[in-house]
Amino acid sequence: MPDYSFYVQPLAVVKALFWGGFLASAASLVADRWLQKTIREHWKLILVLVLLVLSWRIPWGGTLFHGLEYEDSYVYTVAGRQILENGGLSAPSIEFPYSINVCEIGSLESCEGWQTFPEHFIGYPYTIALFSQVIGYTPDVASIENVITACLTDIVIFFIALLATSDVTTATAAAIVYAITPVFAVYGLETSAEPASNACLSLVIWLYVRSISTLGISGHLRRQLMRWFALIAVLLFSITVKREDILLAWILPVILPLVPDWRAAPRFERIRSLVILVLGAALAVAFSIHLRLPQSAEGEASLLRAYPLRCAGSNRSSAARPACLRAALLRPEDRQSACCKESFQACPWCW
Repeated sequence: MPDYSFYVQPLAVVKALFWGGFLASAASLVADRWLQKTIREHWKLILVLVLLVLSWRIPWGGTLFHGLEYEDSYVYTVAGRQILENGGLSAPSIEFPYSINVCEIGSLESCEGWQTFPEHFIGYPYTIALFSQVIGYTPDVASIENVITACLTDIVIFFIALLATSDVTTATAAAIVYAITPVFAVYGLETSAEPASNACLSLVIWLYVRSISTLGISGHLRRQLMRWFALIAVLLFSITVKREDILLAWILPVILPLVPDWRAAPRFERIRSLVILVLGAALAVAFSIHLRLPQSAEGEASLLRAYPLRCAGSNRSSAARPACLRAALLRPEDRQSACCKESFQACPWCW
């Protein structure tokens, strides 16, 4: 067994990415004159959009929706509480050091068994622990955080659309669609990583389009470098929130030649921005390997390949079982056939 002390501490890496991205993003936003001007001109509209988000997400009955899955409704919040109360990860997994590891048997004070969720990383629980330090821990803390991140996401969507189209009506429509779409409202309230991931990716896209829009403008070099640094830091942190976010790291450099503002920029600045994004994508791939993302994905793939459940002592190929199941569901009389009987022994509810 390898000694965990020789590894880079996962929570320290997550903290560095979070605070690096947060501080760099805040500095770039404060220094952005276009953004300051937009906020002064449209602050009332932005406030209305925030109220619209809240009206579709705050439950009038007072009961917050925590989700339909065990991971969503329990694991993330408990992992955040562990980080809050223990000042770090509790019994981190050697095989998956960046994955959530929660107490399965016992309590946080005296735990007799731990369970690892390889596909869920510790970025989102870390933000829950931070937010709990501000308002105090409550079982609803993750839902409250997600409501706030939904408001921030809606504001960023407004800025992105306004910068891309220069049309307030289009930008408002984009923000309203996000605010009142029922599926976004319902599942944006649950204690899952998706709302936090949405906020991170929205910020990354904003930094991306804003950096491209300032290419070729003199006196903006330091601001551009600050935005590029913030983009990469937030993107890497978002992978610790939700592993699928790595897809954006590959997409951004690929679509760059399709952006008109980039094609109109000076040649040297086009090359520099492309190199930065390619290096950022390479860094994201290396970081995903460090996170053991391929191993966690392979674990889920193995579960899918094993569906439907195998019967004890069955020689029937797994590839034949789905066809048997589909046929039996369409024609109940086929449930007694020799082909399907073995498959249905594994799921009694089919009978």
